[in-house]
Amino acid sequence: MQKKLTYLPQLDGLRAVAVLAVVAFHSRTEWLSGGFVGVDVFFVLSGFLITQMVVGSLEAGRFSYVGFIAGRVRRLFPAYLVTVMACLLVAPLILLPAEFERLAETALASLFFLSNAFFYQNLGYFDAAAEQQILLHTWSLAVEWQFYLIFPAVLWVAFRFTGKVLTALLLLGAASLTLNLVMTPHDAKFTFFMFPARAWELIAGGLLGLAYMKGALRGRERLAYTLAGIFLLGVAFVFFDKSTLFPGVAAIVPVLATVLLVYNITQAETGLLTSWLSWRPLVLIGKMSYSLYLWHWPILLYARFYFGDELSFVQLLLCWTITVVLSYGSWQWIESRLRGHRWLAGKWRSYIGAVVMSAPVAVIAGMVMLNDGYHKRLPERAQHLMAIEKWPDFGSCVTNYNEDQYYNCVVEPEGKPATTLVWGDSHAQTLIWAINSIAERRRTAVRHVTKGGCPPIFYGVPVSANIDKDACLEAQKSAKQIIESDPTIKTVFIAARWPLYQATTLTLTEDQASKNFVDTLTTTINELLESGLNVVIVDSLPEPGFDVANVLARRALIGQQSIDTFADIDLPFQSLKALKDIKSPNLSLVRLNSTLCSDGHCPIWENGEIRYFDGDHLAKAGAQILIDDIDKAIALEPAGLRSAEFVGAVQ
Repeated sequence: MQKKLTYLPQLDGLRAVAVLAVVAFHSRTEWLSGGFVGVDVFFVLSGFLITQMVVGSLEAGRFSYVGFIAGRVRRLFPAYLVTVMACLLVAPLILLPAEFERLAETALASLFFLSNAFFYQNLGYFDAAAEQQILLHTWSLAVEWQFYLIFPAVLWVAFRFTGKVLTALLLLGAASLTLNLVMTPHDAKFTFFMFPARAWELIAGGLLGLAYMKGALRGRERLAYTLAGIFLLGVAFVFFDKSTLFPGVAAIVPVLATVLLVYNITQAETGLLTSWLSWRPLVLIGKMSYSLYLWHWPILLYARFYFGDELSFVQLLLCWTITVVLSYGSWQWIESRLRGHRWLAGKWRSYIGAVVMSAPVAVIAGMVMLNDGYHKRLPERAQHLMAIEKWPDFGSCVTNYNEDQYYNCVVEPEGKPATTLVWGDSHAQTLIWAINSIAERRRTAVRHVTKGGCPPIFYGVPVSANIDKDACLEAQKSAKQIIESDPTIKTVFIAARWPLYQATTLTLTEDQASKNFVDTLTTTINELLESGLNVVIVDSLPEPGFDVANVLARRALIGQQSIDTFADIDLPFQSLKALKDIKSPNLSLVRLNSTLCSDGHCPIWENGEIRYFDGDHLAKAGAQILIDDIDKAIALEPAGLRSAEFVGAVQ
């Protein structure tokens, strides 16, 4: 017996759980570190419902692709466009020019359901830069829209030629899941954002929807399924975090949990879980879930821009209140009212209405991009901060960064042959300002191999790193090739943001090599020392923890007081403890914090210029303070920097 698609309040209850998890995660990550998997719950629910809508229409002989998309436009587009327009109108009051431009670019991409592709090309979901994007959350809406556009056409073709859709769903689902599992270790950013690697989650819901339609889901709610689903979803919510390799294998957990829960709560109209998810306040939140999802992130982010990254509970309460008020209004007067409004009635009116409603968003976004984010609205002090030089002159390079994605360069190439190789990530790159001065002072060349986000080891790349992993491996191989082939290199000066790598798992390692970063770093240092080289390692530099140039420029824009200092709270050599057992007179470790900070307090300004250009990278003014210290370290002059002193510091 075939079931008709009917309204099930318990599904809205499950939507409420999903959206509340996402809001909790975005409000304060430590509250629910895996709350981001609420999006995966949404995907399964969408697949469950949309498959029934499409297959039911196909079997009844009344399916219209144009009509189906028109229905999605009426249901989703108006509320979305209002949210985007509101974000654009508020932006000039608080966003900096580059942020305003990025918002405009995202808004345009989202009009064509491509914001997920935009973010894939430009950043990673858990990057610091990602957390500054007002419309970041629209990536999942783009994935769903791509599902709406592609999936019905595929089902129509399958039904038209075979009279069935199950085989097509199974094949597509298996292909998508395989892509997800194979690609995630190599390009987690692709599998996170892009539809082909996410389609299996929606198809999992679709297969469940088919079973529901065919009457296969009959009986009663089973406690075992309830407990299993809640347990798996709870594991994902509580134990997943930003370091979890996701989606990959990990995504199977929330998807399977949702499938179990949906399977169970659609069996019958009664049951413990069904009754709980049908609780009226939860159902109301579920009905508002689309608008809640739309509004919560921009409101939280604008609040962080104004109040600071760490919102107090009172400030969060204010954000939640505004979110609920706007979401209720959006659901009641935009989602519900416009869906059946005569302006959007009929297939083609929906499309015309979408174009008309999109036009103001497109015009405003285009104007913002043409005028460079309207940078002249900033006060002079803010404009100066925005114009700060962010990267040094890297010298004469044998690599082309745009193609090779790493630097292999020589500073002061006309001087004496290079006896020092500087090796590291973007933190090493910022020290090139000091290295340039040292090379000029000594009239000697300095070689450097650097790539942002790439640890200085032989060999390996963090699995979760949102960088070109192959380029990182090439940079590591270049460093080794220089060390092995250039007899003039006597000292390897290594600097990196060590805490970033400390707990990571590596990929692209040598056969049989450890995939643990700490083990690989230790092996690398021993290998360098056994080659007779002097090795100087710079401990992690103190970090402000906020984007200095942007925060100070924004404070100038909105009339808030500047910030002068931050606290250095990191313990010495905390991320380099594993090196304590290496006892060699040729190993030195340099800690530069005392030069940058006094009694744990680190000034942000140096003679009217900022010492950092973002949350962790030294600006020119900051790097130049370290010239003498780095010069002595490279020359191996100072007492107390040897291995024995290092061991004493970390024990």
